[in-house]
Amino acid sequence: MHSWLIPALGIFTEMQSGNRLPHALLVTAAAGLGGTDLAMEMVRRFLCSGDRSEGCSCHSCSMFRAGGHPDLTLISGSQSGTIGIDEIRQGISAMEKTATNDHGKALVIPEADKMTEAAANALLKTLEEPPPESLIILTTGNQRNLLPTILSRTMKIPVPVPGMRDLQAFVQKKTGRDQDFRAEIFLSGHSPLRAAEYAENGTGAKVRQALEQLNGVLAGSCSVPELADYLLSELESRDLICSFFYGILRDALMLEAGSSHEDLVFLGAYPDLASRVAELDPDSVLQGIKRLNDLKMVKSNQFSYVRSLQIASWIELLTGKN
Repeated sequence: MHSWLIPALGIFTEMQSGNRLPHALLVTAAAGLGGTDLAMEMVRRFLCSGDRSEGCSCHSCSMFRAGGHPDLTLISGSQSGTIGIDEIRQGISAMEKTATNDHGKALVIPEADKMTEAAANALLKTLEEPPPESLIILTTGNQRNLLPTILSRTMKIPVPVPGMRDLQAFVQKKTGRDQDFRAEIFLSGHSPLRAAEYAENGTGAKVRQALEQLNGVLAGSCSVPELADYLLSELESRDLICSFFYGILRDALMLEAGSSHEDLVFLGAYPDLASRVAELDPDSVLQGIKRLNDLKMVKSNQFSYVRSLQIASWIELLTGKN
């Protein structure tokens, strides 16, 4: 169990120990925080016929770990990326069957915000009149997309985003590398699991190379088109490229406000580049933010040579180089 999930699990454990467990929970966790992992651990403890400990080897926990517990239904979305009414009905039908033990039945719906309106309404009926000895756990990273009636009938258990120090420690432990991973953490939206993925699949290394090229642009040893082409060929996705630019702009504003290098996302490990970014025209930085918002509206599959020119134009605006 990841360290940042333990407080939320503690809330569940306390309610279970006091026989105050509601019939429906909503785990709110941003993508990459392990909300579904937390929900599954809650279900394991709910179905457990032993001491509910992490290492319990009772029959129920053994079936759970084997991936075939008859009293658990885990709903997965359709190929369209949504959770339809058929998936919800199947889950509800499974819950209405007799449990194989005395601990009831459980239903887990990851990314519940992807339910269609019809699916949400079908679930709502069960939330209003749940089967006896049942537990329904929904997870979401965007509770605004859930019906207010769903929110009002579930107890929320939030998973807070870990602090930078905890995130750094996690990625360092995960990768076995004692280095600064602030770039990966920012690109991931402060998601520890995604940050570790970026560290392991080389995305972070590509961003550092892009920073070296940006330093070259500002120093006059690299051209803007070279940097634009590198970003398109190596980072590839619109979201990563925009996150790279947002990181630069964020650090530029922090430097303008007098922040130290320790507060920087990308530039803290690059003092020469930080010094050059600090000299950028503040008006260019603000214009860069406005133009970047336009760039982010471009669909990922539309990045092309035209987009390379647009990116190059953005870099020229920010840096005054060509």
